[in-house]
Amino acid sequence: MTVFGAAQAAMYARVPNDNATSINDCFSGCSAPRTTFFANLVLCSLFCQKIGCDLFSYENGECRSATAAMPTNVTAVFKPRVSRGSREVARGKRVSATPQYWLFYAEYLVDGNNSTFYHSTNVPNAWIMVDLGACFPVSKVRLLPNAESHYYRFVDTQVLLGDASPLTPGNFSNFDVVGTIKGPVPWVPNWIEFVLPQPRCTRYVTIYKDVPTTGEGALMEVRELEVWTNE
Repeated sequence: MTVFGAAQAAMYARVPNDNATSINDCFSGCSAPRTTFFANLVLCSLFCQKIGCDLFSYENGECRSATAAMPTNVTAVFKPRVSRGSREVARGKRVSATPQYWLFYAEYLVDGNNSTFYHSTNVPNAWIMVDLGACFPVSKVRLLPNAESHYYRFVDTQVLLGDASPLTPGNFSNFDVVGTIKGPVPWVPNWIEFVLPQPRCTRYVTIYKDVPTTGEGALMEVRELEVWTNE
């Protein structure tokens, strides 16, 4: 462990090269770092702490800080020694989707209210996608179907993760399928949870209906989505 200055001793330590490579491989390109200039490393670290950054580097007066992101060519990478622990990162984030039916808006998917829900129009391959705003090593995805009266509609549904935006709206061929729900689900509302065998670097999380026709099975109704990371 390399510690820089008494003010940082309890907070920061050098990340081993293999971990730094893993972090950079995950976060590179997902959100731009913020560059400022300070006289020394201690001031840079204090600035990182003040703005709540996850990673920072310091070289020749240049302090580069970022939230869950860092370029791959930095000479030294640091992160907080104390983990934030498992946390949910989808709440209130930007959502896009197949047009909604009536007043059942896409934003209801991540509003934290289990009594609201998103309801798609009757179109083939309905989808709804959350942009986390930056890449996170996602370890778990949970979703709550709207199953009380229309449980039979929740069929052939996939959970997709991507670190880059879709090729075109609705085209998720560059995403990974991490969970499939054949359905139908029980009429009693229950959370459906997918725990990844290892964290997957993710910025975009999509619920996708693998139903190429219209009809009852094409409709998507989801109350809530949660995305969890251990970073």
